[in-house]
Amino acid sequence: MKFLIPIFLVFFLLSCGSEKTSVASEPIVSSIEKNASHQLDTIFYVDNVVTEKQETSKKFSYGSDSYQVDVVAFSLGDTAFTEVYTDSTIIPHTVHVEKYHNNAYQVKVSKNGKLLYNRMLTKKDFMGMGGDYTVKISYPSVPVPIGVAANGWAVFDLWLVANESDYGGIAFFALDETGNLVLKDFYGGSGGSGCSSLQLSDDRNHILTCTTLYSLNGESIKFGRDNMVVTSFLTDSSFVAITDIVTKSEMRTRQETYNGKLHTIKYLHEERDNTSDNLIIYDTGGKKLAGYRYDGFSNELDYSVPMELVPALDKLVLLDEEKQLLYLISISNPAQATFLKLNDLPQQTEPGSKDFEASVVMQGFSGNKHGIYFIGDKIAYQLLKE
Repeated sequence: MKFLIPIFLVFFLLSCGSEKTSVASEPIVSSIEKNASHQLDTIFYVDNVVTEKQETSKKFSYGSDSYQVDVVAFSLGDTAFTEVYTDSTIIPHTVHVEKYHNNAYQVKVSKNGKLLYNRMLTKKDFMGMGGDYTVKISYPSVPVPIGVAANGWAVFDLWLVANESDYGGIAFFALDETGNLVLKDFYGGSGGSGCSSLQLSDDRNHILTCTTLYSLNGESIKFGRDNMVVTSFLTDSSFVAITDIVTKSEMRTRQETYNGKLHTIKYLHEERDNTSDNLIIYDTGGKKLAGYRYDGFSNELDYSVPMELVPALDKLVLLDEEKQLLYLISISNPAQATFLKLNDLPQQTEPGSKDFEASVVMQGFSGNKHGIYFIGDKIAYQLLKE
């Protein structure tokens, strides 16, 4: 595994000394300082109004049915939300009063040319997911349609991020065929916080996030934990989940000398479980089908995993570049797996050969690309340098 802690993440962790009256999430210090005006021991901040509208349109076809989904997001400019807290990391014993504008999300869904609904949502619709402060400070980012479930629910990805920042969270929501909000939840963090997987199964009967599998009957299975790397459906009835098992995370200090002066440096210290299975395959009933140890992911700004699904050959293919190891896991029988050293594979020199049944190209954390070629029962390998 290769890890790089982003500077903005370290800055965020260092600024976690505040006490809020309503939520535990921390403010965006840089935005406050830039827009703040001082009055005695109180700092007042009013968020900028985002005047531009964001919009997107997508079409989805399932059999004889065709859906058109149009979404527009914009700011209402109404300073509808007020947040009050104290923060000793900027000016000791200072009260901060922040005002944020409401967002509007206009969602229009049509089926086979007939309008189903034209629904407007606001920030208030997304309260109660466990991160109200994140919702309050978010600018109007347009929800991204990812598909329409088998029961007609339209499913959307929604980034709730502060204006001119990457601090915030990633949520999803679903609207039924009349426009009612039937599902909503946070499932990841923005700004290099890791997993950001959201999928609808091919049969459109399940929704998969980084931590939870949702069924259309209202049931859900929470399998995830902190530091999820990636999740992905393998079939309509199975999925894979990879975790970076962090057992301890804390800020520490050390002394370093720069230009002849001694400085105290704060850094993020993490400890990991490097032996337990962290690649788990489940069925959609929540039963564990197989588990393996996999360390081939990296984390620079977000987790990156060299992983490809090859359904035609019944294979989930993963690469561990550091160990020069190739994982071949059966999709239909996940307990059956093969592990091959790249150096032991025949070297392929002509990746355009017509003899291949399938091929995948995966990029490791080094930047090098690795070509894997399936020729009958044989597998060939080629290093494709940048």
